[in-house]
Amino acid sequence: MLVGIDLGPKTTKIAYRQEGKWHYHNVAPFLYEADDSNTDEEKVLTSYLIGLSREIDFNSLLSAVISYPNYWNLSRRRTLYKACQAAFSDRIFSLLPEPVAALMGHESTRSLCGDILIVELHENMASFSLLTVIQAGQDICLEIQLPLAYHQPVEPALQDFIINHLQPRAKQLGFFEAGSWRLKAVVLVGEETLLHQAASLVNSIFTPRELIIPVQADFQIARGLAEWAAGGEHCRVKAIYPFEFVQETFSLDSADHQFEPLPFDTNNLAMDLKARYLITTLTTGSLFNLSTGNHTLHYRLWERPGGQTQDNSGDRHNHLIWEFEDPNAYIAEPLGVYLHMGEFAIESDTIGQTSMNKPAPYDLNSDYLKLAQRLLAIPFLNEELKRDLQELASQLEGYDLTNQLELTRLRLLAFLQLY
Repeated sequence: MLVGIDLGPKTTKIAYRQEGKWHYHNVAPFLYEADDSNTDEEKVLTSYLIGLSREIDFNSLLSAVISYPNYWNLSRRRTLYKACQAAFSDRIFSLLPEPVAALMGHESTRSLCGDILIVELHENMASFSLLTVIQAGQDICLEIQLPLAYHQPVEPALQDFIINHLQPRAKQLGFFEAGSWRLKAVVLVGEETLLHQAASLVNSIFTPRELIIPVQADFQIARGLAEWAAGGEHCRVKAIYPFEFVQETFSLDSADHQFEPLPFDTNNLAMDLKARYLITTLTTGSLFNLSTGNHTLHYRLWERPGGQTQDNSGDRHNHLIWEFEDPNAYIAEPLGVYLHMGEFAIESDTIGQTSMNKPAPYDLNSDYLKLAQRLLAIPFLNEELKRDLQELASQLEGYDLTNQLELTRLRLLAFLQLY
């Protein structure tokens, strides 16, 4: 059985197909409003997912795909991933952004190509997602998903949000140009009574070539998740991650902890949902090393909403997503810090570190020592250059990045002297 599980804000929707027929279930929602730092949330969510066995025959479950909103931060995504890992045990599962699933849920939407708007509408809650479909069902980029919480009649709430929040972002992304929207289609999913109520307004504002309300639109996302379980590996999906990474720094002069944005530009990089990205490299002598001891390491990496993120919760605080501390560590090689999009995890390892897929690295200290010694063997070497090389070659400790750069400089000077 291939199952789609849409953890919606009002109800959890379950969809699967057996003998060519779709089956649908409504389940009481998981209330995922807990603080991200609450470790109990993962246990509660695991228990909730296991409880879905009352609706799904886990014995015949081959694969499950579960939805999440793209505006969730890394901590919430990681919590969901680990809860699914525990709940589904050795069964195959994957996570997929709601807007991508909404695109895959019906033949009328799966075949769309070009610039697409997905509007998900529920009582008091909505979201607007802009996607670029390069090749239908094969290559999709989720540009943005903006949430809306409203407590007024649906039409004025939508109109205000579209004009004041969605339109400025769409203009930056190229979906709105010269005073008009550039959309191939608008797809409405969610509570069907609200969708038909809002359809006229949506059509008049966006004037798309197609306005689509799929059959049983309230199960469109769950259906798309199940379709993804059946053949999603053939589709490449990228998404803009709406948070930026900041590195904590510490100044002895001010005794203050500050935050420096990483050059890794999440605002302008559409990331493959299955890929692993190197987001920064760190060394013992880095300004980001919070440790005051010699040759010890302590790093902290945080995330915060990007400058263009629409955050109705008002939470603009930094969230700690990775901490590395080793009082006895000395690493001559840079430490690579990676974002694993498939598992929503921050990982680290020494660049060049041995693994099953990589050969053992050369001895860095020995290599640099031999290089310095070879340079010293050059006849007629400048005396000042020779002294600097001898000082570098006589070091007893490892060669950090500063030493490596200095040896590279001296090597270039030696090369220039020869010519």
